[in-house]
Amino acid sequence: MLDKRLVKMHFSVSAKNYDLYAHVQKKMASRLIEYADPGREHSVDAILDIGSGTGYLTDLLIRRFPGARVTAVDIAPGMIELAESKLGEHNIKFLCADVEEMNFEGNFDLIASNASFQWFNDTPLTLEKLYSALTDNGVLCFSTFGSLTFSELHQSYRKAMQNLGLDKSAPPGQSFYTLEELRGICGQIVGPDGGVKCEESFEYMYFDSVRDFFTSVRKIGANNSNKGHTHKNPSLVKELTRVYETDFSENNRIKVTYHCLYFVLGKSTRG
Repeated sequence: MLDKRLVKMHFSVSAKNYDLYAHVQKKMASRLIEYADPGREHSVDAILDIGSGTGYLTDLLIRRFPGARVTAVDIAPGMIELAESKLGEHNIKFLCADVEEMNFEGNFDLIASNASFQWFNDTPLTLEKLYSALTDNGVLCFSTFGSLTFSELHQSYRKAMQNLGLDKSAPPGQSFYTLEELRGICGQIVGPDGGVKCEESFEYMYFDSVRDFFTSVRKIGANNSNKGHTHKNPSLVKELTRVYETDFSENNRIKVTYHCLYFVLGKSTRG
C-alpha cells in the first residue's frame, strides 16, 4: 500500500528536476501519443490527462488535438505549478488532486496517462472509474511499468538478503503488474462490447554506479513510498550494491531494465 502523502511530497519536491532525469518516461509519452486517437469519426473535444506531471504528455496532446479542452490532473502541487507555468496560455484546466479520490464533472472523449498508474492503490477500481467517464466511442490509453522493471535491483536484493542470512526486510521498491494481469483487469472492465489492445517493450539505462541509479530515481520523485517503509539496514544496502555492481555490469556500468506496458481501452456505443 502506497502512502499518498509521501507520493505527493516526493514528486512535488522533485518537479524542477523531473525533465532532466525522466528519459524513459519521455520515451513512453512519445510512444503513447501514437495510441491517443480514437481513429474513427469521433471528435476529440474533451481530454483528461491523469498524472500530468510537468506537462510533457499534456503538450503532446494539445499539439495533436489543438481544439480540445484539456483537464490535467496531478497529485503533486509542485508538478502542477511547473506545468501551468509552461502551458498556462493553452486551453488547459489544471487540477491538483488524487484521481483515486476525485469525482469527474462530465465525460471525456480521450483519457490519457503516462507512467502514473503504478502509483494507484486500487488500480482495478480506478480503471473502472476512468472507463465509465468516457463518452461513447471514447478511448482510455495509458502506459505504466510492468513486473520486470528494475529486475536487476530485485535480483540483487534477494541475493544480498540470502548472503546476509536475512529473511525479513522491506522490499527495495513497489511491485508492478505483469502484462497478463493488467490485461485481465482491463478485459473485465470493458466487457464484451469494448476492446483492449496492449503491448510491452523494454528500455534500458546504464549508470556508473548503483548510487547514481538511486539518485536518478530520487531526482524524479519515484522514491519508495510504501507505507511502513523502513529500509535502513546499512549492511544490506552495502551488500546489495556489491552484488548489483558485480552481477549486472556491462562495460563498467550497471544495467537498469524498464518494462513498459501500453494499453488502449475503447468504449463501444453500446457500453
